[in-house]
Amino acid sequence: KKAAHSLSALQMSNIYVPGLVLAQEEKIVFEYIYTMADFRRAGKVDGMTVKKMFSMANPPLHHQLLASIWELSNQSKQPGALTKPDFYRALRYIALAQHGQPVNPQALSLSNSRRVGLPKLSGFNNQQIIATFSKNPRGISQMYKQKPQMPVNVAQAQRHYYGASPHRMPQQQPQAVDPAVFEMKDQDHAAYMKFFTGADLDRDGYVSGKEANHFFKMSKLPSTVLRDIWILADVDKNNKLDKEEFAIAMHLVMKVRNGVPLPRVLPACLAKLKANDKAAQSDGPPSGGRAADDNDPLRSFVSGPSVLKKQPSALALNRDSEIIPLESSIKAATARRDDFDAELKLNNEQMTQSLTEINELKTKLKSLNKESEEIQDKIKDAQETLAHYDQQKVELHSQVEDRQDTV
Repeated sequence: KKAAHSLSALQMSNIYVPGLVLAQEEKIVFEYIYTMADFRRAGKVDGMTVKKMFSMANPPLHHQLLASIWELSNQSKQPGALTKPDFYRALRYIALAQHGQPVNPQALSLSNSRRVGLPKLSGFNNQQIIATFSKNPRGISQMYKQKPQMPVNVAQAQRHYYGASPHRMPQQQPQAVDPAVFEMKDQDHAAYMKFFTGADLDRDGYVSGKEANHFFKMSKLPSTVLRDIWILADVDKNNKLDKEEFAIAMHLVMKVRNGVPLPRVLPACLAKLKANDKAAQSDGPPSGGRAADDNDPLRSFVSGPSVLKKQPSALALNRDSEIIPLESSIKAATARRDDFDAELKLNNEQMTQSLTEINELKTKLKSLNKESEEIQDKIKDAQETLAHYDQQKVELHSQVEDRQDTV
């Protein structure tokens, strides 16, 4: 009863994050972690501290995924820092990723009703934090009011407040990635080809840099990562992607979205796709080709890391709801392009018609000018003839006067 009263008191505290519905345990753990991170009491957590905190994720998350979490969480657009609501949002994203869920706004919204658990950070014992502050809901806020002596790391901050020695964070060594991870299955390749037409906006058979940027930015990967993927996928270095190179790029995007480190060089299993392109067109897929799989490869491109098979179906996002928005976007873009092409064609026809009319008017004007010149010539001739008659009239009049004088 006392614990329930304490939780109720915490629920009344001013903990509000737009778009998030926090469970009681989340309020306690998130508030505690934030208090440790904002040791300067600035009302926000600087980027360096955020990087240190999130690198403590256990199980660890790939740095590219953490970069995506930063971009998705920083809705306040604070330069180089996360506000308290942003920080809470990032903790929920970490929990989603650690539990095999997609990392995107849709999954974040669904997590309000489908609980996925708490984020796991080395050095933070969630159960101990909950047990301690459930009994003293004001303890965290009182702890926040204390000005620490600028601890150099989170471990010192916890010792400053708790007097306890947190678990030492294990040193994470870079792990070699098995090249077999990058094998592309037949179903993957077929799915990528369906999206090539949508990415090739000008229908020239290639995806240019501008088209690739427009298409792949939907993956929510950082631009630096997409740049490295482009460099790897553009095998023949002609600054555009053909169908096979597009499939390679799409495959790498999805692997990175699922937490696989981006290789420094293109794996041989992907490089051979480009080399075997002509043979594949004439003879079909080479022997020992990619094996089919029931997993839809486009899922993680649209929605982030795929749901693990071992997760209950209740935690899985509906496949159609993930793929349909992307297909709808592509159809809408294609429709807009077709409308633009039709309007451009109509404008060209109208322009051609107008030019024809202008040329006809020019011809008529030229003819009128010629007729005007002819009329002017006739007027001149008539004036000359009239002058001649006037002269003859004068001469005749003079002759008549002479004869009258003689008579």
